[in-house]
Amino acid sequence: MNYNEVLTRLVYLTKRNNISQTEIGEAINVERRAINGRAERNSKFKQSEIEKIESSFDVDLSVVSIADNSGERQNDTSVEEKSLLFGKRLSSLQAKHNFLDREMAILLNLSEKDYIKLITGKIKPDSDILNRIKQNFKISIDYMLYGE
Repeated sequence: MNYNEVLTRLVYLTKRNNISQTEIGEAINVERRAINGRAERNSKFKQSEIEKIESSFDVDLSVVSIADNSGERQNDTSVEEKSLLFGKRLSSLQAKHNFLDREMAILLNLSEKDYIKLITGKIKPDSDILNRIKQNFKISIDYMLYGE
C-alpha cells in the first residue's frame, strides 16, 4: 500500500483530516525528512510498517476499499443479483460469528421474518440496516453491497 492510500484510509477511518506526515513517521519510527520524501514519492509501505501504523492509530486499514468512481452505470439486470449476493455475504458474516437468525435480527433491529427475507433477497437493505451492519461488525458497506 502506498503513502497516499494509507493517508486516505487513515483520514476515512479516524474521521480526522489533519493527520500529519510527522504522525505517520512517528508511528513507524522514521525521521521527518524521510517520511516527507516518502510522501513526495508516494512510496509503498512494508507490511510491518502498515501494522505499526494500524496499531498507532487503532484502525484496520484493510477494511476500507477506496475506489475511483468511473461514472460507469450498472445495468438494471445486475440489481437483483446484487441483492442475492448481499444476502450471501450477510449469511457468511452470520456464520463467521456463530449467530442465530434471531440474534442477527435483534442486532439489525428487524423481526426474524424480515431478517430471513433480507438474506434471501426478498427485501433490500436500507441505510439503517447497512449502518447497523457496519457498526456491529466493523465491515465496509461497499463490501456488503458490491463485494469490493
